[in-house]
Amino acid sequence: MHSSQQNPTDATRFTITVHDGGQATALAQRFISAALSAGHHIEQVFFYHDGVNAANANTAPAQDDPSAPELWPALAKRGNFPLNVCVAAGARRGVLSADEASRLNKPAANLQSGFELVGLGVFVEGLINADRVVTFGN
Repeated sequence: MHSSQQNPTDATRFTITVHDGGQATALAQRFISAALSAGHHIEQVFFYHDGVNAANANTAPAQDDPSAPELWPALAKRGNFPLNVCVAAGARRGVLSADEASRLNKPAANLQSGFELVGLGVFVEGLINADRVVTFGN
């Protein structure tokens, strides 16, 4: 076995939380890519606080912004894990699915394709199933 690959039984299961945008998002993406390359498993990525802005389809980061929101769906597909956005934190910051926009009487949805609004129970389930939790941001 190549030294950079692990036996599947040795793989660590991670739940990742992203609490901020910018540098925190970029570091989370790099960590996940490296973990997947090393044979580890990502249970879920949970976006909370300002991290939910990564799921906003209407953002256009500046050229010098290290975050790359468009990379999230590709990473999730590569690792077969969900991109879960806290429904309450999303609503406070205007990140809404079509259902939430309708329920809250808002004019439009803006949840980026590949992301899902969920409650904290889904996050807790990810914590239970993970060997390690890694948080990016404050």
